Amino acid sequence: PAANAVSTASRAPHVALSVGRRTTLPPSGGNLTLTVSQTALDQDSAKVKMVEKRVSLEEHKKTILAKLTQQIKMCLCRLQSAELDDAAKERYQDMIVSLKTQMEKVSETKT
Repeated sequence: PAANAVSTASRAPHVALSVGRRTTLPPSGGNLTLTVSQTALDQDSAKVKMVEKRVSLEEHKKTILAKLTQQIKMCLCRLQSAELDDAAKERYQDMIVSLKTQMEKVSETKT
């Protein structure tokens, strides 16, 4: 068992230099180094930013839909009130239709 043991000195992180950028790699047990071009780093950074933006937009969309849902619930509760006259009921029904239209627009929006 002692013959198979690897010294901690040989498991030190590897370091690669590329276009003035230093990249530290975890110990892999081999003699591998990673050299990454600045173009590849920029492309990777752009992809990460796109994903973050998409996630942010999805969260914003969910927030908007939740607010619209709450407004529809409130309109439905008020619509069920016996105290409303026909004109007021019609206004609430129009608001509900408008809110549903807004929800459809938000739901159709591609992120």
